[in-house]
Amino acid sequence: MLNKKETESFFISSIDNEYIKKCVDLHKELGAFKRRPLTTIGTDFIKEKMNVSIGLAFVIFQFLSYWINGVLIFYISYHFSNNLLKSIVSCIFFYSLFSVIFAFYRPIYSYDEPIQYLFILSSLFFLFNGKKLLFSICLILSIVSRETSLLLIPSLLILNQNKYIPIYNGALKINLIYFLGPIVFYFIYRFQFDYLFLNDYSDNPIVRFKNLSFNFQNKEFIIETIMALVNCTMLSTYILITSRKKFLVYKTFFQSYFLALIINTSIVLISSYAREARLFTLPVLLVTPVIGIIIIDMFKKFEPYKTKRFILSCFLMFVFSKFIFLITNEKFYTTTIGMPEENFFNEYSSILLLIIALHFCFVEIYKTKKSIEEKNRFY
Repeated sequence: MLNKKETESFFISSIDNEYIKKCVDLHKELGAFKRRPLTTIGTDFIKEKMNVSIGLAFVIFQFLSYWINGVLIFYISYHFSNNLLKSIVSCIFFYSLFSVIFAFYRPIYSYDEPIQYLFILSSLFFLFNGKKLLFSICLILSIVSRETSLLLIPSLLILNQNKYIPIYNGALKINLIYFLGPIVFYFIYRFQFDYLFLNDYSDNPIVRFKNLSFNFQNKEFIIETIMALVNCTMLSTYILITSRKKFLVYKTFFQSYFLALIINTSIVLISSYAREARLFTLPVLLVTPVIGIIIIDMFKKFEPYKTKRFILSCFLMFVFSKFIFLITNEKFYTTTIGMPEENFFNEYSSILLLIIALHFCFVEIYKTKKSIEEKNRFY
């Protein structure tokens, strides 16, 4: 998406100004995109102030947004952990997300997501620090960035019940205003923008809710849809499920994540093209700041990493990796747009499954060992 196809080598390429200009122009003209103006405004601002090409301005704005996202995740994580390492691990987890690493690959096509993430994370930051008005403003901006932010409001209401959040101490009626206010604002904004300014009726919501058959129309589309969901949410889901009983202090994060996962996944499958895998990532943002805390604590509490059975686990992983290699080699996961040679989606899937399988083997081996030791003590 960012680079021209004609490149001198893997490391030497130029920004495709012509294509990026078409993308920016499209977001200025098409009604469904035009009402999400923040990325376009930011790109044009950098272009004018820095006197650079539209392509370079777009790249600067997007990667600056991703950098700020990392800073916000670090400070939110530090708010809960007061630990430098845990906060850094949360940042690493974010930057290793499928939709972040491959943000500008076909068919991911990220445009408004970085700035949407920025304002969602900003709203979380202010929520956890009890800044009600700033929370509401950032939530409104995230909705203007992409209206899918509305899907997170039920989960944010759950997070609002966390006793460690200062906003929880306020009156419920006042708190609800700060959550419901952005919803009311969005519908007023949508009405004015679509019907008064654009007079645009083309983006019919009913039409959008017919994409379920598109996402599952044949074998290739089914595999692409499933793998897009797996790559974006499987690791975070696995971490939360395996740690849910050990870290009850983050119970509200678990609840908010799975509620958002159900709502967001359902809407994406029904109303969007699932091959644009970035759409599945939204729920992961809610728990990314505490993922680093959970991962580090899991390593501290988990003894199998220190046992001799590590060798057996490695052998099992070797066998499993052979299976994964076959999948990768045959390009089991191929997108319906673009060629497998253009990306590393299969390689990412392989690493993801290896990490999960490795941890699972450690857990099962450790459980077996503990069970045998307990039986021996009993007899």
